[in-house]
Amino acid sequence: SFERDGKELKVIFKNGESISADIVILSIGVRPETTLARAAELTIGEAGGIAVNDYLQTSDESIYAIGDAIEFRHPITGKPWLNYLAGPANRQGRIVADNILGAHIPYEGAIGTSIAKVFDMTVASTGLAAKRLKQWGMEYQSSVTHSASHAGYYPDALPLTLKLTFHPKTGKLYGAQCVGYEGVDKRIDQIAGLIKRGG
Repeated sequence: SFERDGKELKVIFKNGESISADIVILSIGVRPETTLARAAELTIGEAGGIAVNDYLQTSDESIYAIGDAIEFRHPITGKPWLNYLAGPANRQGRIVADNILGAHIPYEGAIGTSIAKVFDMTVASTGLAAKRLKQWGMEYQSSVTHSASHAGYYPDALPLTLKLTFHPKTGKLYGAQCVGYEGVDKRIDQIAGLIKRGG
């Protein structure tokens, strides 16, 4: 539970112990909302999302589904996964609108690139993290580097940390996460392009 303790928060654990904090962030995850799809007897996939084909049609071809509620195969692994990001959902919406009007445009999937600002820092991710690779039983290795945002001889270089996941034999990139004050977006952008093209 949580209690106010003057200007601070007190976090109380199940065992009765407590700690003080200035801020508490709850990051408890997301689940696809599939109640309507289940009521319509649409197929729910193994990842728990609404199963769709390449054209974003459900098991009833007259019904399309997009966004956080669908599962689609990951471009790197081919395994069904849930991708909770606005960019891919927007793209899916445009594809479905075209397909409803007679186009036959397939959705290519998304590798899951995201970026956020956390106070003064930037955090970004693309592709598959080690946790997901382990969950899927895939062989991988990781590399973590701590470097500066630009060349050290140029003023005001700031530290950043970059983690890469890759296949241990072929070196094929699986994913990356980066955290720092500047230059994070440029690195993740370049790596996302490489991953998408099988680099």
